[in-house]
Formats: sequence, structure tokens, C-alpha cells
Amino acid sequence: MNRGLIILAVTILILVITPYVVLSFGYGNGVVGVDARVLWDAFMDYLQGGQPGIVVITIVPVDESGSTVNGNFIVRVHNFTDYYLKPHSDLVYQGREMRLSFKVSRIPLRRGIPSGEKEPRIIYKEHEYTIFIYDWENGLRGARLVRFEPAKPLTELTVKIPVQRFTPPMPADSLSFSTSGSPEEVKTTQKWMEAVQLHSIQGVSVRFYAYEGNNLYYSQKNRELNPDYTPITDWSSTGDKATPADDTAGSPAVSDGTKKWAIVYVTYRYERWPLEHGTGGWYYLEIVTPVMFSGRGLGNSISCSLCGGSPTGSKTAYQEGTTSIERSIGPGVEAVEKSGISISFTVSYGPVSLTVELYKEATTGSGSGSPKLQITVNTWIKEWLIAFDDNTGWKIVHFTWSDTPP
Repeated sequence: MNRGLIILAVTILILVITPYVVLSFGYGNGVVGVDARVLWDAFMDYLQGGQPGIVVITIVPVDESGSTVNGNFIVRVHNFTDYYLKPHSDLVYQGREMRLSFKVSRIPLRRGIPSGEKEPRIIYKEHEYTIFIYDWENGLRGARLVRFEPAKPLTELTVKIPVQRFTPPMPADSLSFSTSGSPEEVKTTQKWMEAVQLHSIQGVSVRFYAYEGNNLYYSQKNRELNPDYTPITDWSSTGDKATPADDTAGSPAVSDGTKKWAIVYVTYRYERWPLEHGTGGWYYLEIVTPVMFSGRGLGNSISCSLCGGSPTGSKTAYQEGTTSIERSIGPGVEAVEKSGISISFTVSYGPVSLTVELYKEATTGSGSGSPKLQITVNTWIKEWLIAFDDNTGWKIVHFTWSDTPP
């Protein structure tokens, strides 16, 4: 593309299109190092009526103590935004740059007060990328799933990626990385999995309800393979992947002290990508990612020592006579709630088995309402029904009766 046209487009973008100014006022000093092609794409998108944004990602490899790790890293970035609408993730970058920029769409969802903020504003659809880094020479690898909301035209992220040591299968100078934009194989599997804890007490019934587009969060996993499909590394987690509901439905209720898991039918997807080529053939990257969930049911029983006791964490009180009680759940906290959930795939080279995790998170996403607990009081034991979250960000809700409000 003609360099003069790019400079002209950037100049117009900076001086004329106020909402998409890409100077780093409020973000730092000087002009953010954005690829000129990204600026051009954003400019053209705007002219065609779009609402583009730009994300600038600075990648920082770190060790277990959080200290920066230097190395000669190869970077792969896969786009998992709207993953349920795609046949597989999109490989959007591969190279050695540790500071990257991408054009993103700023899609408004609703007006509200985001978690951790005090003032209402337009809430935009989140984007999700997974960044993989490899230093074959020094035997270092790492990966992290990054989720962000492009609330402003310019989003700057510093992403710290913990690295692990591994034994490289062969010298780094004998490897060449793949330029393939498609995976070698894609498979899916589905399984009923734990989703939300349902706690009831005497006189109370509780069920889980989620709208299409609401998010639960399950782990994404990855590992690397030799050319003969034997593992080079063990499965490791990149983080908590937003997993949207594919339907609007509620679970059966639990009542009068029964405590059980609400379960949902989760779709997971397996992708195997050519990673590096050596004298023995291709080395591979395997990625296993939750896609979406549907259905609502009841699973195993839960033990609880908090219900019926003194409330801890955040609290909500309902006075006798209150009807149509609903308690929104989430956003939760970024911590594992349930581990050891087994899944398996049958791929071309044989069976693949691993375990995944459920996180203590739930969000509205693109849903028409928040995920919630629907609560029915069959008998008022005392004047006040107290719901409390025990510091889980309302992902787990407990109940107790009280003569007075908290």
C-alpha cells in the first residue's frame, strides 16, 4: 500500500475523528506504537459505519516469583472471540514481536454499571485472545488467555505470562515455525458438568436460571506434541474461558435443606495446530476450549456448614411476605470452584483425555438479563430470610433465617 496514503489516513484519523484518537493521552506519553496497517483498517472500518477500536498488547514473560524472564520467544496469538460462532480459533499473529496491536470491534451491549465501577456507562462486548510463547533454545513455554472490554477506542494491556521449563525435543536452530492458518484436526465433545451450587434451607426452594448469552467460566487447556503425537508437555491451563449459554432455561429446584449442583451440558472443542517443523516432522500445539453450554439439570449433593449460620461476606435481606425473589449471581471471583472434571475426545491418532475446571464466576455477557437464583419461600420460619455469599462475589449463595435484618 502507498506509504503516503497510510500517512494521510493516520493524519485524518488523529485530527478529525475525535472518538478514535490514537494518541495516548491518559494512557502514557507520546503516540502508542500501533501498526500502521491496523490504523488503516480502523480508519476504513469507521468510514464504513463501524465502531472500531485498537488494542495494544505488551507481552511480559515472568517466572514463578513474577520477575521478568528474558528470552528469544516465538509468539502465537489465537482469537477466541465469539468462539461458538466459529469452526475453530483464528491464528491472528505468529512471530517474535512482544508488543502487538489489533483492530477490534466495539459492540455495545447495554448501559449499566460494570463490576468494580461506580458510574453507569455503555458496556461493550468482551474480546478473548490466547497468547502462546515459546523459547525453544532455552526450553521455556507459557500461555495465557486474555479477556478485555474495549470500553475506549484505545485499549492498552500489559500481559504477564508465567513460563514453565520443558525439555526441547531438538535444537532450536533446526526448527521452523508453521505458517498454516488452519488446524490439522478439530473435534468436539459434550458432557454434563457442574455449574452453580444450589443451597436451600427449611421453607425455601432454589433453582438456577440463565438467559441465552449469559456466561459461566471453564478452563482452557493446552499442551505440545512430538511428530509421533507423544506429549512433550503435560496439560496446563491458560485461564478461565467465558462459556456462553446457548439457550434460556432454568434448573429443577432444591428445597428444605437439600443442597445440590445445578449442572449444564457443556460443549468442549479440541484443536491441533502445526507448531514447528523439524527433521522428524511437525511438532504440534493442542488446545482444548469450552465453547458453550445448554440444558439445566441437578447433579450431585453438596455439603455445607454455612447455611443456617451467621452470614459472612455480602448480604441481602428479604422480609416476610416478599414474593418473586430473585438473586443475581456473579460476577464472582477468579478462583477454581470445582476441579477434576474429566473430558475426552477421539482424534485421528487415538483417545485424548484430560480434566478441566469450573471457576467461581458468572456474568451477564450478551444475555437479556443476569444469571440468577430464583427463590421461593414456602414457609416463613422467621421474619427475615438472609442470603449471603461468603466473599465469593455472589457466585455461591447461602441462606439463613433471622429475626432481624443484618
